[in-house]
Amino acid sequence: MEAWQFDKKRYIWLSLLVLVLCSNFLIYRSPLSIMVLPEEMGWVILGTLMDLAIVVPLLMAVIYKKNFSVKRFIIWMAGGLILARFIIPAK
Repeated sequence: MEAWQFDKKRYIWLSLLVLVLCSNFLIYRSPLSIMVLPEEMGWVILGTLMDLAIVVPLLMAVIYKKNFSVKRFIIWMAGGLILARFIIPAK
């Protein structure tokens, strides 16, 4: 069994990944989201979709460089869009 060896750069990228995921989750699911979100949420939803479909797979590719492939990147993008479906509330 091989233990994962993370250097400091990977911890920074991993913390950015957690920050992106938590901020997108909290903007929709916190009790204060009614006061924070504007009436027209189109741009906020578009930003969340871009975060989950582009930024998160890019961060995953940076964290796990050895296992990077276009096929995995597309799977992470699809997973991000599926996750967005569960995070963004339907009105």
